[in-house]
Amino acid sequence: MSATSTDLITARGVHKTFGTREVLRDIHLNVSAGSITVILGTNGAGKTTLLRILGLLEPADEGTVAYDGIVPGVSTITYGALTRSPAQDQCYLPLRRQMLLAFQHPAIFSGSVLSNVTYGLQLRGMSHAEAEERSMAALRETGISDRARQHSSSLSGGEAARLSVARALALQPRLLFLDEPSASLDPYGTKLLEDLLMHMRDDLGMTAVVVTQDIFEARRVADQVAFLQDLGLTESALTRFIRSAYGLLDLISFFTVGTDEVRAWPIRRGTKARQAAGKIHSDLERGFIRAEVMPYEPFLAAGTEQAMRDTGHLKVEGKDYVVADGDILNIRFNV
Repeated sequence: MSATSTDLITARGVHKTFGTREVLRDIHLNVSAGSITVILGTNGAGKTTLLRILGLLEPADEGTVAYDGIVPGVSTITYGALTRSPAQDQCYLPLRRQMLLAFQHPAIFSGSVLSNVTYGLQLRGMSHAEAEERSMAALRETGISDRARQHSSSLSGGEAARLSVARALALQPRLLFLDEPSASLDPYGTKLLEDLLMHMRDDLGMTAVVVTQDIFEARRVADQVAFLQDLGLTESALTRFIRSAYGLLDLISFFTVGTDEVRAWPIRRGTKARQAAGKIHSDLERGFIRAEVMPYEPFLAAGTEQAMRDTGHLKVEGKDYVVADGDILNIRFNV
C-alpha cells in the first residue's frame, strides 16, 4: 500500500434487491486511500452491483456509504426508501466527477479514439490543446497512440479496454472503479494494465476498486482483497485467501525466469512437463524437447543457475516429468 491508511470509502449495512431477488445483504467494506482493493467472487455474486453502488450509479436499498475528504460538504449517503438516486441528484455531481467507472464492455463514443479521451477533460473546462496533449500521453502509456486518429469502432475488444484505462490516466480521478478489466486482454495487455494500475496508485495517488474472478490477478496487484460470497463480504489476508484457493483447486505453481522478470504459472497438481509448457504457449507444448528443472529450495541456497549446474541440482527431464510445486523450468523446444 502506497500512502495513508485512511479509509476513503466506508460502506456499512448495504442491502440491494432487484424485485424479489436479494443481490447484496449487509455489506461492510473499507477501501483505504491510495490502495488497490480487489473484490473477488463468482458469477452472480453481486460484484458489479456493488461497484455501481460505490460509484454512485446505482442506489442501495439500505445502508450508508461514506466518502472521506474527496469533496467538501459531500461525504455520507444514507440509503432508504425515500433516498434519491445519487446518479440523478446534482448535489453529488462534484463527487461523481472525482470517480471513473470502467466496465467489462466499456462505453465507446462515436468519433476518433482521441476524442473519446479528450471529451471528459473538455467537459471539465480544459482547453482543447491541453486536453489533446494529456490524452495523447495517456494513449501512449496504454499502447494505442497509433490509433488516436482512427475511428473508435475500429478498436478490438482489448484495445477498447485499454481506451478505458487511457481515460482514467487522463482524467486522474481520486477513485477508479474497474469491472473485470483484463477479461478481454491478452497476456501482454494484462501485464500493461497491471503496471498502469500500480503507476496510478503509486505516482498519481489514485485509489482503485477492481472486480475480478481472477485470483492470480488479485495476487499480483491487490493491497487488500474482499471475497463476495453468499450475499456478503468476507475480508481476509491475501496470502491466506490465495493459499486456501490453491488448496481447494488442487493447484501448484512453477516459475519461469527471464532477463527482467520472474513469472509464476498455476497448474493442476500432477501436471506433466509437456502440458506445463503449454501453459506458457501452445508452441512450447507442440515442439517440446525437454525441460531443464531447478527445484526452488536448492536454487535459493545456490543463488545462480550456474551454481545449480555445478552442484548437479539442475536436472534435464522429458515430457512425462511431473512438475513439482516451486520448480523453475526452462523449456527447450522446436517450432
